[in-house]
Amino acid sequence: MRNTIRAGLTLVELAIAVAIFGTVASIAGQSMISGTRMSEEVSVSTRVTDDTNRVLQRIAGQLRSADYSWIYMNVGEVSTYTFKVCTGLGVSETGEIGPQFDHTYTIAFDSVNGVLTATLADQRTGLLLNQEIARDLRTPDGFRVNQLGTDVLVKGNQLQLAMARRGQLGDGTEVMREATTTIFLRSTIYANTNLTTSPGSTPEPPPSDPDTAIVPIVLLGSDTDTTQKVIDRRSGIYANNLLIKGTVQMPSGTSDVIDYNTFDLRMSKVTDGIEAYATLTRGWVASENRGNKLAANEFLIEGWVLGSMTISVVVSSTGGADGTATKTY
Repeated sequence: MRNTIRAGLTLVELAIAVAIFGTVASIAGQSMISGTRMSEEVSVSTRVTDDTNRVLQRIAGQLRSADYSWIYMNVGEVSTYTFKVCTGLGVSETGEIGPQFDHTYTIAFDSVNGVLTATLADQRTGLLLNQEIARDLRTPDGFRVNQLGTDVLVKGNQLQLAMARRGQLGDGTEVMREATTTIFLRSTIYANTNLTTSPGSTPEPPPSDPDTAIVPIVLLGSDTDTTQKVIDRRSGIYANNLLIKGTVQMPSGTSDVIDYNTFDLRMSKVTDGIEAYATLTRGWVASENRGNKLAANEFLIEGWVLGSMTISVVVSSTGGADGTATKTY
C-alpha cells in the first residue's frame, strides 16, 4: 500500500514538472520568435531608411548647380518637378561671361505605382537620359518637394525633399519609413520684402527734364504657364505658376532712351491672405538672361500666386519719365 502511494506522488510531481517546463519553453519560444521578428523589423527598417536617404542625397547631388529661381512643378497622378541646371561658364551674345543653364533635370513621381524616375535633358542637343531612381514608394504621397520659407531673401532658396518607402518582412508585413533632406539652392534673381527686383538700393534716377523726357512703352504679355505649385498637398492647396514675357521700348524718333537701372516690378494682392512670389529676368542684363534667349528689350516674370494678383512694371527714361504696364493675373 505504501509503495502505491509513493508512486502516485511521483506521477503528480512529474506532471507538475512537465507543465512548468512546457510553460517555460512556450515563453522562451515566444520570446525567441518576438526577438527574431524585432531583429528583422529593425534590419529592414534600417535598410529602407538608409536606401531612402541615399536616393535623396543622389537627387540633391544632381541639383547642386540648379537655380531656385527656375523650378517648375506640375502636380497630378504623375507629378513632375523640373529644374534648370548650370552646365558651366559661357559667353553671352553681348560678350559677357556668365553661367549657362543648358540642362534640365526632371523628377517624375508616379503616385499610382510608387515609382520615381529622373530625366536629364540637354537643351542644346536634345539628348535625354532617363533613369529609374526608386520604387516601392508610398502611394499616393511617397515623394514631395516643398519650397520653404516666406522671407524671400533669407529662407527663399530652401528646398525640402521628402520620401516615404515601403519594406517587407518575411511574413509579408509592410514596414514604412520616411526621410527628408533640406538643400540650399543658388538663386540668380531675388525679390526683397516689398517684392521689387533688387534686394539692395537702386541708383539715384537722373534729374527729370520735361523738355526731352519721353514715356517708355511697357507691355505685359499673357501668363503662359498652366502648371501648379504645391502649397499644402494634404489640404489640397495649390498655387498657379506664372510665366509672363514683356517688352519695353521707346517711341520711334525720340532722343530720350530707357534707363534700365530704374526697372521695377511691383505686385499687389487683390484680397487679404493671397500669397505670391515672383522673380524677373531682364534681357538686357547678360548675367541674368543666360539661357533664356531674351531679346535686349524683353523681360521675363516667373513665380506663382495663390488666387489672383495685379502686376505692375515701371520703367523710366533717362529724361525722368515713367512708363507703366499693369495687368491682373
